[in-house]
Amino acid sequence: MAILTIENVSKQYENAENKAVDKCSLSIEEGTFISVEGMSGTGKSTLLMMAAGLLEPTEGKILYGGKDIYSMNDADLSKWRACTVGYLYQNVQFVQALTVRENMVLSRMLGNNPYVNIELLIKMLDLEKEADKLPSHLSGGQKRRAMLGCVMAREPKLILADEPTNDLDAFWAEKIMSYLKAYTEKGNAVVLVTHDKRWTSLATERYEINEGHVKPLL
Repeated sequence: MAILTIENVSKQYENAENKAVDKCSLSIEEGTFISVEGMSGTGKSTLLMMAAGLLEPTEGKILYGGKDIYSMNDADLSKWRACTVGYLYQNVQFVQALTVRENMVLSRMLGNNPYVNIELLIKMLDLEKEADKLPSHLSGGQKRRAMLGCVMAREPKLILADEPTNDLDAFWAEKIMSYLKAYTEKGNAVVLVTHDKRWTSLATERYEINEGHVKPLL
């Protein structure tokens, strides 16, 4: 069963000669781990942002339950994002005035399960010493792990991961990728955009994007 269907989607930025994404169609099914591979500047992040409800396509539709998400009003689209999509940005995102623990608690409040064990997430991500610190006091790798904790606290059906191993050493890069893989085994889905070939073996489906064109890799 499809969680999200990307249907003939294109994105043309103003004053750009070529489309950032050109006529992409992709079905994101429950339990799948999809990799979208390609070099920087090929349209990977644009595709993720459209799928997340953050960037409206120039053409085409993003369908959830058969309904185009961009036909929703702003309030409904924001609620849909909070409950359905977890976005791991290249540049980490937090409420800067809240501690790591408070950011995770807030994320849980916006998500699907009020009983998510925040302390277990903190321990799993080895953030016990950092849990009461503000994000500005964390290292790059700690921020990256804390952002995953915030996403997982919402228990979204779909995680969109934009180069999620940035700032991580080899140990934590492998750990984070194993957590994402395990997340799909619960019937959820992950879409990973990357140019790092280390992680493509985890994917159940692989795609390549080049100059905005997405095609399956055999």
